[in-house]
Amino acid sequence: MKPTVKLSDIAENIEMASDGSYSFYNELTGEFYWYSDFGDRDDRDLDEEKGWLRLPSQRDANEYEMMSDFTDTVRTSRKREQLQIALSGKGAFRRFKDAADREGVAEAWYAFRDRRYLEFARDWCDEEDIPYDPSEITAHPINAVVRAMQASDYACLPEFLYQAIFIPEGTEAPPREIINDPQIFVYIKDFGSQPGDVGVVAERNGQVVGAAWTRIIPAFGHINADTPELAISILPEFRGYGIGAKMMKKLFTVLRDNGYTRTSLSVQKDNPAVRFYERLGYKVTDEKHDHVGNEDYIMIKDLGD
Repeated sequence: MKPTVKLSDIAENIEMASDGSYSFYNELTGEFYWYSDFGDRDDRDLDEEKGWLRLPSQRDANEYEMMSDFTDTVRTSRKREQLQIALSGKGAFRRFKDAADREGVAEAWYAFRDRRYLEFARDWCDEEDIPYDPSEITAHPINAVVRAMQASDYACLPEFLYQAIFIPEGTEAPPREIINDPQIFVYIKDFGSQPGDVGVVAERNGQVVGAAWTRIIPAFGHINADTPELAISILPEFRGYGIGAKMMKKLFTVLRDNGYTRTSLSVQKDNPAVRFYERLGYKVTDEKHDHVGNEDYIMIKDLGD
């Protein structure tokens, strides 16, 4: 039986593996081995037949993409712009870390980065069939403040629209450009410009970590001109802490305050979120295929419930 590994140990060794440095894991013994082209190395045989697997590198984990994704979640436009400037050109890593510290979002950035490394480590373990303890992904509590969406939050919507896309288990995540599909982009295009454009966000340490919003648009879950359609998503590293339910309850209040009596949504039949929506009072009223042929439920919630 293969030993169970700690994801944090895998993640730490991936961070250590950069240009000229290499990390290995032995799936038979649970041992790690690291060496650098610039230091001494022992003569051990790192053959895969003896259980040695070369770990991905820091470059493979793509920390630059992590920084870019984190920047998209920062609510304050001035802070977000400073981080975007820091990401331009050579030396982006050092400038970004300095900017995060200067703008007071360093703690949120490191929590975001650590979570992404853990998820990258988990995905690698899944690919290599290595058993691991999942508690490091789910154990720590996350508290977030839920508030009404403001105009300054609209810049975050492309990220949350992408995160709202359901990716079935074993399916490769689509490219981020998929949100430019007109039938998807309609959920955020010119948001705030028409009736029914209301929303809430969940914020933690100055970072927007979740968003739920509605629109009255001719999209997948459209019912009529009086029923706003819901979209909701949470950054992967903040899922599983009850943030979604808090946002939905707040959004229902905002919708009632704006005179709406019900809200609709469209969700793929095999999406586990169906049960989440049912617990919140949504009921299936129809079934249909979306623009790419997926079987969807159309669900409606009476806001008087």
